[in-house]
This record gives sequence, C-alpha cells and structure tokens, in this order.
Amino acid sequence: MSDRFHFRPAAVLSTLLATAALLSLSIPAGAQSKAGDFEAGFDIGSVRFDSAVKGRDREQLHGGVRGGWFLTDSFELEGQISRSNAPLDATLDAAFVNAVWSFRPAARISPYVLVGAGAAQLDEDALFEERSRHDGSAYHAAIGGRFSFGDGRLAARIELSRIVEETLDDAHHHDILTGGLTWRFGR
Repeated sequence: MSDRFHFRPAAVLSTLLATAALLSLSIPAGAQSKAGDFEAGFDIGSVRFDSAVKGRDREQLHGGVRGGWFLTDSFELEGQISRSNAPLDATLDAAFVNAVWSFRPAARISPYVLVGAGAAQLDEDALFEERSRHDGSAYHAAIGGRFSFGDGRLAARIELSRIVEETLDDAHHHDILTGGLTWRFGR
C-alpha cells in the first residue's frame, strides 16, 4: 500500500485536538474538578515502539481507558489500562496507577503532569513461529492538558507520554501521543 494512503494516527489526532481546543475557547466553562469528584474517559492515539521491539517501523495504534478520583482540587489518583498494537508484530498491554497534578483546575484549559507505575505484558508475533509473551513491570510519565466544554463536566484530553517497560531482559521506552474525552462526575 502506498505511503500516501497510509493511516497516520498522529495527523488525525492533531487535527481533532486542534478543533477541540478551538471549540473549548468559544464555549464558556463552568466549575472544574473539585475534591471528591470522579473522572472517567478513553483515549486513542499513536505509539512509536522501542527499536528493540518488532513493529517499530512506523507509528502504531494505541488506546486506553482511565478513571480517577480527585483527592484535592488539583491532585487525582487514577487507574489506566492501555493497549499498543503493531498488527502482526507486537502488542503491549499495560495497567497503571497514576498520580496526576493539574496546574489550573478551575480553568477551561488545565495542563497536568502524571507519573504512574504498574505492570505490562508484551506479546511478539511472528509468522510461522510461536508467539512469545513477556510479563514485567512498567512505569510512565506524561504531560498533557484538559480542554473543557460547557459546564466543565466534559473535556478533551491530549497527552504525550513515555512508557518504560521491563518485559524482556532490559528496559524498553515507547513514546505515545493520545487524545480522548473524559467525563467528570461530582457533587
């Protein structure tokens, strides 16, 4: 298949998120995260696998779901489950517990940083060979932002992260760009 027609997750993601950011600026936002609120959402984007992992030739698909609880207006504990997939080459499943710090929790645009730790499972596929599966620990760090809509209960989320997983004999680093939506439920 020609490169001209190749699906480019990063290009699609950046177009969608730029549109969401422009829309968020034109819609007044109400109250944002408060201590005791819950948040749930999903994200989709692209991953660039470490060069030691099969399927690293180009950007691949990444998706995940997350949910968290705000302990304060600007600090959240969050659970996240994700899958990065290079079809016919490799699949990386990860589960994290994240600590998320929001810098402007009452603003329409709220930047954040997060760190998380958890577990990962890397499956490497090969035609005519047995699939190899490796389990291990995983860590990640990210920067991102929430772009709130309407009364602030719905937000677009963009995030750039790096996962470090130790499923083989050494650590591997995977860079991920995602965008998604989150819903806030609160008092």
